[in-house]
Amino acid sequence: MAPVPLRLGVVGLGRAFSLLLPTFLQDPRLRLVAATDPNPAACARFAEQFGGRVHADVAALCTDPEVEAVYIATPHQMHAEHVCCALHHGKHVLVEKPMAITLEACLAMAEAAEAAQRVLIVGPSHSFDGPVLQAWQRIRSGTYGRVRMIHAFNYTDFLYRPRRPEELDTAQGGGVVFSQGAHQIDIVRLLGGGRVRSVRAHTGAWDPARPTEGAYSALLQFEGGIFASITYSGYAHYDSDTLHDGIGEMGQRKAADTYGAARRRLAHRPAPEEEARLKAEGNYGGHAHRLPTPPDAHAHFGHCLVSCDRADLEITPHGVMVHDDARRWLDPLPLPDVPRAEVIDELWGALREGARPCTTGAGLRPPPRSAWPCWHRPGRNAISSWSTRRRPHPHEPGRAVRRTRALAGRRPATRTTPRMKADDDTRVLLKHWHEAVPEDRLAHLVKDATRALVRALQIRLTEHAVSFGHWTFLRILWEQDGVTQRELSAQAGVMEPTTFAAMKAMEALGYVERRRRPDNKKNVYVYLTQAGRALKDKLVPLAEEVNQIAVDGTTARDIATTRKVLLAIIENLARDEARFEALDRRMPSTQHVARLVAEPR
Repeated sequence: MAPVPLRLGVVGLGRAFSLLLPTFLQDPRLRLVAATDPNPAACARFAEQFGGRVHADVAALCTDPEVEAVYIATPHQMHAEHVCCALHHGKHVLVEKPMAITLEACLAMAEAAEAAQRVLIVGPSHSFDGPVLQAWQRIRSGTYGRVRMIHAFNYTDFLYRPRRPEELDTAQGGGVVFSQGAHQIDIVRLLGGGRVRSVRAHTGAWDPARPTEGAYSALLQFEGGIFASITYSGYAHYDSDTLHDGIGEMGQRKAADTYGAARRRLAHRPAPEEEARLKAEGNYGGHAHRLPTPPDAHAHFGHCLVSCDRADLEITPHGVMVHDDARRWLDPLPLPDVPRAEVIDELWGALREGARPCTTGAGLRPPPRSAWPCWHRPGRNAISSWSTRRRPHPHEPGRAVRRTRALAGRRPATRTTPRMKADDDTRVLLKHWHEAVPEDRLAHLVKDATRALVRALQIRLTEHAVSFGHWTFLRILWEQDGVTQRELSAQAGVMEPTTFAAMKAMEALGYVERRRRPDNKKNVYVYLTQAGRALKDKLVPLAEEVNQIAVDGTTARDIATTRKVLLAIIENLARDEARFEALDRRMPSTQHVARLVAEPR
């Protein structure tokens, strides 16, 4: 039986909808059933092309019982209002980037999604592009060692394309920071593997006739030490597509005579109303709108170079160009059957398969107000510094993506270890899942998979006389040295007596030292010794090896889906535990459980 297509309502038939139109027309998992837009020509074209209903306003569309999910592609400053309206009426939402133009609005949207128990997906950026995901997979493999630095820049004619007045007003979400920054930030965060620790940035607004930011440059530092530079200019001079043999942002080859066309089109300085009309004519329903030709290559967002220990990875529209120690070569990537199908993958996975979306806006929580970035007014250069030094969450997806040097350079152990026999229990477990009870509870499968991972790693750790329990604490201390034993317990998820015993043993082995600080005589802090720090380069590659062996034969999509499911399990159970805590029923200590078991009933 064929799967039931998603029934999508569209709010806004402008530029963003026009870019996704080839996807909507070709992907069988979707059916566009309704739309609303202030442009009558676009609405008439929608009704003719898709046979869907046209509604007078957003509220009417959101009450349409045929609409299952709403795609919101309205101007930036309207996102929050329209998203909350759709969620209030029980609809799932896919909203274009940026999510909103203020942090308060983003939080309101997240709270509305949580209250409605509906999916909120923030529209895709160029981090979904095939070559970006291809580079991410190469980084995750550990073949080229750790990522050290990322450099991304893009020079376009963005500011001189026809614009509506609010697109040139930063206060209403105009300018390149809101419109284009999301692409580069998403790309470097994906490749850099986690959260950004600090930002230093300049913006430029240099044309009084286009009074908003047309350029920016920023330096981002990640919690793991990786740093990235991102630069964008939309001032229509240099065109960075020349670095990609003239392949434009959406993958089509640009004609040579298009250089300067954007500025020439606006050379007569049209009035704001005329410029807005020019934009509408080129969008869906306008007489100048045409479906784009099939792409010649993958979509891209300018130049991006990832520097690793043993190679630089250059992301191109044709795949990843690898510049390693000995040679330079292209790892080609075929074009997909449906352009931008990754957008629908995300929506379909959430609504039909129950997967947690990667780009969700739900569950957003505010950082401390002291960590909010300092925004600045257009028309002048400004610098802001945003630095947060919070404790990383042990289950952040990005933390599992960090790489170290490959095993090829690892020296063999100087001591021999007893040869371990194959475990008959493992074969029993496999028979249980493949033959006896293949549909047994998921909790049992997660437990058995964890057991297999732990055993595989412990076999390797034994070569260096390190137990798995010590490995758990070493991983935390490598990222955050000089923490209290209580903090270690919390991050490792164990009781404090367990941590005390482990620290005592690790101190005897010379891996850590415990001492009090002059300014705090009460707490005992744990610090790595030189020997403890040196273990990182020996042990982390072992864990990377186990991870690679564990996912051998699976696809990138399989891994992404598994991550979504496991994170959803953690989040759901965290909410369940919070519910019990509200009833004053907390996780008991081991000693308390022992007493309960010993007491006569």
